[in-house]
Amino acid sequence: MKTGYELRKSREFIGELYPVLLDASGKFVIDGVHRLKANPNWRAERLENIKDQKQVLVARIIANLCRREVPILERCMMFENLAWYLKEVEKLDSSNIAKEISRLTGVAYRTVCRYLPEKYKDKDKVQLRRLRDSKRINSASKRLIYIDSIPSYETPQPNKQEIKVIFSSNSPKLATIIETALYPKNSTTLHLHYDSNEFAYIQEGNGKCVIKDDVISIRPKTIVLCPMETPHQYINTGHTALKITYIYTPPLNLKSNVDFYKAYEKCK
Repeated sequence: MKTGYELRKSREFIGELYPVLLDASGKFVIDGVHRLKANPNWRAERLENIKDQKQVLVARIIANLCRREVPILERCMMFENLAWYLKEVEKLDSSNIAKEISRLTGVAYRTVCRYLPEKYKDKDKVQLRRLRDSKRINSASKRLIYIDSIPSYETPQPNKQEIKVIFSSNSPKLATIIETALYPKNSTTLHLHYDSNEFAYIQEGNGKCVIKDDVISIRPKTIVLCPMETPHQYINTGHTALKITYIYTPPLNLKSNVDFYKAYEKCK
């Protein structure tokens, strides 16, 4: 089902075929965000064996891939979230991340590699692929050009930003306000918000905003709207900090974003 309206309509006709899957605490949705939007009282089932963040991330991948055709951007985001956890929390070496995700989820190793950013891949294999690509270019050009090294650009590094939670509330009539400063040549991760619309007011700096398949140039005194469930990413292409004030309505579930929640705890 593509829209909440269709899901509500089908529920009236056939009932609730699939329950919403929650973790053991009942706080995190593993599968069924759209069903909850269609009906907040949709029957739910707690998985008592899913007790920590790693298990939630693994279960979310398995549940979604087995049940539906997941869009490419959403696949990338799910695999990248798990890769981030393995690298930053469990301190797993990048060369072993794809293998570990394959082992945890049952997804083929090559398929996992296809959706992961290069920073989470085996560096030796990445260099080998680049070398093969350079040889193909030489061959296709009948040696009219010679490539001594692979052309590269400096990839923005995620999460290189300052975050400050200004205000947040559990009341659906209020909002969450967050200020960030994204440093030059850095970007946020590709992400989406399941329960909140995002209004981003650009205070200082210049950059790009990727919303689904669109790339938008952003500059001071502009506002970007990212509707809920829309994958998006901010990239600082300037030479100074990209300062953004985010307004989330309904209020953002801060526990769903590791960086925002850490900033919120500091402000207490």
